[in-house]
Amino acid sequence: MHRLSLFVSSTCYDLKSLREHLRSEIESWGHDPVLSEYPSFPVSPELSTVENCKRVVRERADLLVLIVGGKRGSLDPLTKKSVVNSEYQEARLTGLDCIVFVDKQVLDLLPIYQKNKEVDLAPTVDNPAVFSFIEQIVKDTKWVFPFTRTEDILTTLRIQLSTRFRDLLARSRKNRLVVPSAFATEPSVTSSTYL
Repeated sequence: MHRLSLFVSSTCYDLKSLREHLRSEIESWGHDPVLSEYPSFPVSPELSTVENCKRVVRERADLLVLIVGGKRGSLDPLTKKSVVNSEYQEARLTGLDCIVFVDKQVLDLLPIYQKNKEVDLAPTVDNPAVFSFIEQIVKDTKWVFPFTRTEDILTTLRIQLSTRFRDLLARSRKNRLVVPSAFATEPSVTSSTYL
């Protein structure tokens, strides 16, 4: 039986303990935490680090848990975007649901940055591209959850997973599940078909 795969996308070094705590909790809930720094992360040796991460988002993740702190992180040498940004873009391209968390301290500095893009907000934010990324996320998703500690993320994640599951069950009861376009022309199947 396949478990729900939650791809945790964030910078690794500055959020190492947060990522470890999330991995442990997600696993205790019975889900499959997918984090790039663990041996369970599937690697294709012929792919670059960024392409590997994008492939795993595309092929293995059921949900992207995006966590944005004050660090830009490693860059994709081809696009000059952060790896986290590339993972997020891949999730959006493939229609993957994203639950987005932004460090409250960073989120509180966003209006200051928007009024004066030349302001230096170090050491909280190491690069203005972090703010540009947050602006893009807000434009795309319309909703971000601020956090100050790991427990904020875990509490919100539990509620959001439950809400999504409840919505799925309600749509199923009303027979309103969306049929993928590839199967739209298939004939209807009833339980008596298999009797």
